[in-house]
Amino acid sequence: MNIQRILTLWIALLLVAVPVTVWSFDDEMVFDDDDFDWDEIDEDEDMVFDDGAFDEDPVEETALDVGVVTVPGGALSDAQREELQRVVLEAVRNVPNINVSGDRDLLPALIDREADYCSREPLCLAGVGRAGGVQRLVQARVERTDDGLRLDMDYFDVRDRIFVSYFSRSGLSNMNAVHEAVQPGVNELFGIRTRRPGDEGFEEPDINVTTVMAFTTAGLSGLALASGIFFGIRFNGIQDELDEFSRDDDGRYVDLTQVEARRYQRDLEGTATTANISYVLAGVLAATSVTLFVLDSRGDDTEVAQDDEQPWFRRVELSPQIDRDGAGVGARLRF
Repeated sequence: MNIQRILTLWIALLLVAVPVTVWSFDDEMVFDDDDFDWDEIDEDEDMVFDDGAFDEDPVEETALDVGVVTVPGGALSDAQREELQRVVLEAVRNVPNINVSGDRDLLPALIDREADYCSREPLCLAGVGRAGGVQRLVQARVERTDDGLRLDMDYFDVRDRIFVSYFSRSGLSNMNAVHEAVQPGVNELFGIRTRRPGDEGFEEPDINVTTVMAFTTAGLSGLALASGIFFGIRFNGIQDELDEFSRDDDGRYVDLTQVEARRYQRDLEGTATTANISYVLAGVLAATSVTLFVLDSRGDDTEVAQDDEQPWFRRVELSPQIDRDGAGVGARLRF
């Protein structure tokens, strides 16, 4: 009996305790809309992502600082080096997206380190670039060879101490030819395609009038010589044809009328005159062509090196000579 009473009492207590427990947590288990202020919650605050929030800051490409220096050397006078420096500097300034500076700081640093040696040694050249405060270097050198002048240009990375690209052109007759080779050389160093007709900013290259006239007169001289040979052969043919006719004791042609004989005579005189004029004209044109070629190869007087450094044909001075008896060309060789 006691066990049954105890069990009955425990069951009664449980039946009373469970509803009381559930009721005591009723305020926390049931959520009323009034318990929340939905106006204070921004539904889009954490759920919507702006594409711009993930964009990285754009990297600004900084232009390279490029210094330009022309190496002093035995093949260049001070005036020629300064003029070449100006030409190279202008050519490099045509390259887009770089900051270009001259040799104000680079040249003294190069001279202090022995210019000819330092311009070829990466470690030494890197020191020159750091002294000038540049990241890249464009240097130009001119040397004299057996076939004329040679222009060498280098594009050098100061930080990595390597030659990025280089350009060389030899067989240049004078400093004018060196200057003309600078812009193509800079374009090759920076990988710039040369503008062609139809491209924006294309400019027709300057024409060397002396060279054009020299080749033109040479061609005309050849044509005049060919004309003289042709009419000379024709003269001989007419003369042989006329010799086939017999003559009497007085030298008159027996089988020819007077009109035919005069016609042959006029043909002979006209052909001989044309041949002689062609020969003279060929000689004058040939002399003019040689003179123009020599003048073009010599260039300006300020660009002529010492006589002992020049080939013999560049020490020849030609001058036309004209008088009442004829025309010709005089030559003088400087020893």
